Amino acid sequence: MKINSKQIWLIVAIILIIVIGIVVWQSTKDRVGTEIPGISESSEMPSETSHEDSGASSEASSGGIGAMTDDVYVEIVAQLSYYMQTDPLNLLSHHEDLYRKYGVTEDNFSAYTDLLMEDMEHYMELTERIIQREQELLDN
Repeated sequence: MKINSKQIWLIVAIILIIVIGIVVWQSTKDRVGTEIPGISESSEMPSETSHEDSGASSEASSGGIGAMTDDVYVEIVAQLSYYMQTDPLNLLSHHEDLYRKYGVTEDNFSAYTDLLMEDMEHYMELTERIIQREQELLDN
């Protein structure tokens, strides 16, 4: 079976997303016992995400993580992966523009990633959505 360049980029994107997840997860292990500002275990605010999202997203949408939802997370990561392939020299600028566009900060994004790492099954579901969205971007 012959692999074309789109398949290679897709594989690279999947590996990158997994590596980023592992790095973030490892960095949170150093902070075990620290609390994310604005998020407490007792906060049970209604989720701003759709009913399809799991508990990680509903926990993450409450508290001090800004406008982060599963949909925003998927879009930011997919677009960053897209720009990594199409415009890597300006990746930092795209990073900042995406945070601004979706009304979130790097801290919001990191806190949301931390919460997603607590539910790896849900994180992997989002990874599938990220890959699909990235492919849509690359096809356009």
